[in-house]
Amino acid sequence: MLNLKNKHQNNLNPKGIYVKIFSKLEEIEIALERIKERYLDLSQISILSKNLERFNDGDTVSTLVKVKPSLVGYWSSVYGVEQDIGFLNVPEIGTCFVLGPLAPVLLNILEEGKILGEFEGGLNGVLLGFGAEKSRIAKYNAALKNDACLVVVRGTPEELKSIAVILEKNT
Repeated sequence: MLNLKNKHQNNLNPKGIYVKIFSKLEEIEIALERIKERYLDLSQISILSKNLERFNDGDTVSTLVKVKPSLVGYWSSVYGVEQDIGFLNVPEIGTCFVLGPLAPVLLNILEEGKILGEFEGGLNGVLLGFGAEKSRIAKYNAALKNDACLVVVRGTPEELKSIAVILEKNT
């Protein structure tokens, strides 16, 4: 019998995600500082939110271009390295910003110039594809609609357990 098993299959370490909902940006700052103290590397952590209030200078935010420099500066200082921010209009939620590994996936331009994360169910599909539990997707959407922030960590099961302990201490 022919064995079609990939010779590297036993060495694969599948990655999944852990999602934590935060209601305040300050809570995320504290959580990321604790993660940096222990792991140093925040490159597998994404943030997704529609909460732009802190970055508005008091005027109505007429364009996202006006807000982007403040967002980039803020998150770059929190992460300790420059972070680029992307914006997308999620049909179920509204206009959101995203940074981290989720950004290039959600902002991927598909046919006719449409952005993946802007398709109906696009955000949900990406989260599911990264390993989110289907039963929790509605909770994440509701949190985003209510101006909460999602911190999405990508890693191995062992890494996610350690990160979850750190993130849960902040609530």
